[in-house]
Amino acid sequence: MTRFIKVAFDLLHHPAFRSASGNAKAVLLELWSRHNGKNNGDLSLSYREAKTLLGLGQAAFSAALDELQERRFIISTSPGQFVGRFAATWRLTMIADKGQQPTNEFLAWVPRMGNRYASYGKPIRKARNGTGNRYAKPGFLVSKTLTPLEV
Repeated sequence: MTRFIKVAFDLLHHPAFRSASGNAKAVLLELWSRHNGKNNGDLSLSYREAKTLLGLGQAAFSAALDELQERRFIISTSPGQFVGRFAATWRLTMIADKGQQPTNEFLAWVPRMGNRYASYGKPIRKARNGTGNRYAKPGFLVSKTLTPLEV
């Protein structure tokens, strides 16, 4: 029988997932693929494995983990140790853990104002057309204020 990952549409269409970087999504799916139905909270992925399997360097891997934690997709259950070479272990919030329901903490995530995720992953930069929105056509008036989205 083939193993698979069941990804709910609520997760796929949530702003926290849609605006996540490709590296963060790759790390999330790799961690998720290691779940066997009983080991949520004991999922690990080392820097060396991330480099081999995903082609990520240490800085990119660390940034992806930070992004997944900030968006509440994963929670650290034990820190990693260089001495003894133990990788950190993680719990996925969208999966049930030891008889308890999933916490789905990512559903409470709201984009922070002023960061690059405030517009669902599109970088916020000055446009050459002077509107402040690089995706607007010249001559269009675009509001420069962003409001948090309702979850």
